[in-house]
Amino acid sequence: MRLFLDSYGCTLNRADAEIIRGVLAKEEFTDIGDAEAVIINTCAVKGPTQSKMLSRIREYLALGKKVIVAGCLPKVNRRILDQFPVSIVDTNSIEKLPIAIKKGGIFASSGHKNKLKMPHCLSDSLTGIVEISEGCLSRCAFCGTKNARGNLTSYPLPDIVERVRFLIERGKKEIYLTAQDTGCYGIDRKTDLVKLLENILKIEGDYRLRVGMMNPNHCLKLLDRLIDVYNDERVYKFLHLPVQSGSDKVIKAMNRAYTVTQFEGIVGKSRRKIDDLCLSTDIIVGFPTETDADFEKTVELIERVRPDVVNVSKFYPRPYTAAARMKQLTTQVTKERSVRLSKAFKDISLEQNRKYVGRELVCLVTDKDRRLARASNFKQVFLDTRAGGLVNAKIVEANRTYLRGNIKK
Repeated sequence: MRLFLDSYGCTLNRADAEIIRGVLAKEEFTDIGDAEAVIINTCAVKGPTQSKMLSRIREYLALGKKVIVAGCLPKVNRRILDQFPVSIVDTNSIEKLPIAIKKGGIFASSGHKNKLKMPHCLSDSLTGIVEISEGCLSRCAFCGTKNARGNLTSYPLPDIVERVRFLIERGKKEIYLTAQDTGCYGIDRKTDLVKLLENILKIEGDYRLRVGMMNPNHCLKLLDRLIDVYNDERVYKFLHLPVQSGSDKVIKAMNRAYTVTQFEGIVGKSRRKIDDLCLSTDIIVGFPTETDADFEKTVELIERVRPDVVNVSKFYPRPYTAAARMKQLTTQVTKERSVRLSKAFKDISLEQNRKYVGRELVCLVTDKDRRLARASNFKQVFLDTRAGGLVNAKIVEANRTYLRGNIKK
């Protein structure tokens, strides 16, 4: 059957898309015009994202296509079958796709399979994605993804190491270790993220590892050992540590198990011990309990900590979450706070990148065009000429989201 795959969302979803293509390797993938059936690998992390997914489903049905809805949406929006004549394959049932395509149906499971053992269809990208776990240990009041992905199941450490080795042997230059929360990896297996990284780093080669998002409460427990591992030249000096708010009161209402002081402590120690650390954090504005004073604390935190990256999200209530049952702030208030915080961060991001102008950085070329590279801390660097592998580049220009560099001959 001729299929069209339409995939959205986070790095986990990108990894699932490789499995979808692997499970369906005998089928023909084509463009939407020639396709008989559409698999839409959905994301539903925010209200607008969900609306986009529903709109896409309507479009494909209107074209007369058979539609199979995969990804997170089926368990985040449980009324999807009341809205559309589609088949469902959730994130735990990807291997059922051949049946869903031929016969239709609903395929959902609460049990996690070892996705590392499932067939993958690799892209020609120089980046390889390795899922280290499914689900998480948190129960954040705002998060619908928990309903889709469930509780933590860490994949066996030897299987992860072997998967990384496999990708490196096939030419991948950087490996993204991904999970809902990498910091809690292994808690269900009497191991942890640091032990995993130590074992991966026994693999020889000129590759780079990017460790995905970890919540502060788990990072705090690993911090000293994690810093030691981060100082290996093959690990990107990139720390994605979501604080979500500068107010302890709001963080508590979000049901997140850390404080602003703990977050700042992690950042301070990491910056002292890891050269050129690139700090990325996430902020939700307009959470139901957030007052004007709470928001001011968030602005002050960002101005004080000065992250390299701030992902600002407007709060949207997700179905079946605690926050959806709270009294909501007005859309106007949330929008105003989002605009203000984003503006406040613009100058910070540019200032952080300007520190690199005039410096010579070791960069790894990461795209097939051979003009895009990553510095040792995952900063994006556009090169003046084509190159391959590891290069030395003198940074000549800084922008908010990237650097420009000239290759040193």
